[in-house]
Amino acid sequence: MRVAALFALFAVGLATELSPADLVRQKFYDVEEELWRNVTDPMWRDSGLGGDVELTKAFYALNEHIELIPRPKRLTLNSWLWGKVSEKLQVVDGFYTNFIEFVRRQAAPGSVPAPVKEWLDMAESVLMDPKTSVAQAVRKIHGYLEHGDIFRSALQEEDSDVCDLQMSPHQLIYDMYNTIALTEIKGYAMMQFSWMLLRIYGRGNFTQEASLTRQRYAERTGQTATAARAALASAKRDLYRCDPPVHTSATYAEVTRLLQGYIENEVDLNSDGTCKENCAFYTLAENHGCYKDQFCSQQSKCYGRVIDCQYVDSDMWVCPSGYNSKRRYEWIEYENGRTLGRVGSCRLGSTKVDSWWRWLFWHCSYCMCLCDDATRSDRYFSLREALADINNNKLVDSWWRWTLTHCSYCFCLCEDDASVAERFFSLREAVADIESNKVMTGMRLVKLGKVFHIQIYQGKLVERGFVESSEEVLAQAFDPTLGDGVEGRDYHTLSYESRAIDLDELDSPSGHVLTGARFRMIGAHLHFEIRSTPFNYTTGKLSPEKSQWISNDNTEGSHTPRKRLELYKPDLPTRAHTPLRIDSQHDQYIEFTHSDFDADAAQSTVPFVDIQPVVPSKALNTKGATLLSGAGLYHRGAKGSGGFIGPKVITYDYSKHVKAEPPPTEFADESETTEFVPIVN
Repeated sequence: MRVAALFALFAVGLATELSPADLVRQKFYDVEEELWRNVTDPMWRDSGLGGDVELTKAFYALNEHIELIPRPKRLTLNSWLWGKVSEKLQVVDGFYTNFIEFVRRQAAPGSVPAPVKEWLDMAESVLMDPKTSVAQAVRKIHGYLEHGDIFRSALQEEDSDVCDLQMSPHQLIYDMYNTIALTEIKGYAMMQFSWMLLRIYGRGNFTQEASLTRQRYAERTGQTATAARAALASAKRDLYRCDPPVHTSATYAEVTRLLQGYIENEVDLNSDGTCKENCAFYTLAENHGCYKDQFCSQQSKCYGRVIDCQYVDSDMWVCPSGYNSKRRYEWIEYENGRTLGRVGSCRLGSTKVDSWWRWLFWHCSYCMCLCDDATRSDRYFSLREALADINNNKLVDSWWRWTLTHCSYCFCLCEDDASVAERFFSLREAVADIESNKVMTGMRLVKLGKVFHIQIYQGKLVERGFVESSEEVLAQAFDPTLGDGVEGRDYHTLSYESRAIDLDELDSPSGHVLTGARFRMIGAHLHFEIRSTPFNYTTGKLSPEKSQWISNDNTEGSHTPRKRLELYKPDLPTRAHTPLRIDSQHDQYIEFTHSDFDADAAQSTVPFVDIQPVVPSKALNTKGATLLSGAGLYHRGAKGSGGFIGPKVITYDYSKHVKAEPPPTEFADESETTEFVPIVN
């Protein structure tokens, strides 16, 4: 077989589902064997074809296939062993760049062959230099790999690697393996080229040297693949975002005014206008008016249910929030010394609020409650007048009524009007264009207007797990308060009874990839699901008609109930002094609730929602995206913090595709002696 016929070998794929690097190695074994047959054939050498030039054409063809393999970005890890290996990998890559430039010039049509000395100098630099040769660098790499398990050592700083690199541990190991495998293929190719070149120039037989090089290379690659496969099998495949250096509106969003601290006097919590009960009596009530335009006239009314009232103290100072704030109050300071929120300066001026006695024996108390308001479609009301009164620092006191009744202000929780509150979740599917063979390459939660959406990234899947560049699939905005969509079909409105969200980690069956995600309702729980589609690894073709939705439909009423993740006195997560870690597990749920009374006056809804995109780092590179098989939702928090709800993705399991097949045969050459003729410049 002549060199021209060798190119066909590269176009033939193996039946086994090898990774791209492993496949190129296997193909090169076949081409290499045929090249040695040519090189050791006197008729081929004496045919006048120019054996050295013909050789460069075959190796330049090999490079074209190496260039098609997705290149992992250069990894900087907190691993001494990886640092040493990386140094030698760069040496080999540097040699290879010069080598390919040389063979490109020689293989170009009409080019004048370089002098023999230049060819021999290149072969010597690859094989002979005791300090800087490719052979020496390859031996060093092999020594480092034998020194320890480089893949497991790189995962010692697993959490920081995930945060800094935005790669799952599994993806990190796979990219490390590909980096090593591709570089070793380059080094091995250069060494075999050099042995063949020396044979062509009659400097010796070199069959034994080439055979030994091949044997050691096969052993080394087999050991590396075995170690990588074992590490891949145990490495975590989930990827998520960590706390950014600074929390901004670009990194998180809030559900607003779902359950909010709300001050109300008990005289306005019953239809009789009396103060004969206490705050704790009003576990479920509503506003019935505004007695004598007291403090109630200076704040936005709770038009829905007033829940879980409690009495703190008779008199207080209240600092109202600004015009455009989602809060009602910045802080509250009671005369008994208790403070709710962070007391400090008050831009709009604080307001004195005092309970009062009515008819001598009825104390009309101000209660601290929760407001749950989902009944009113329009609640843009007299805020300007209220703020004008606040700016004038008007005193609002509890009072006596009929000499016997003291009318106190209560502190309640308010679930505000749905037209003002931002507590809608879209139930519409976010799916990749599988008819165009596209798969999900990332996802994020976004807030468009008042609605939270799942928004995905997608890329075209091609052969052997490679995905072309990602593109963002923008979610379609809509406004439920304007009549867009249908409750329960297009969106879900969080309420006091229906504010749970399930935390699950969902993965596809073997041979399937991630192609979509959505929310749906199971009872009172907002539930996360993924769409999974089977594919052919070798060709990359999807089977859209076999797609399926996957979920964990476990509930609190199941045989093994879904567990609730409790929040303990949750302050705003943006106030945390240390990075928040994932504290949830699969098959849990969490409820949106109010922030802590003492820390924040119950003015915010927690958890916050992490809206950072979760897209594996390679997916942001124009050379390709990362293949995913699953996704999920998690909670990142700590004791005393409301934390964040965020999405995660699960990278595809490549472990079964990593395998260094042994070369098919050993070299055999009995046509000539094995005499070695030193290189003479």
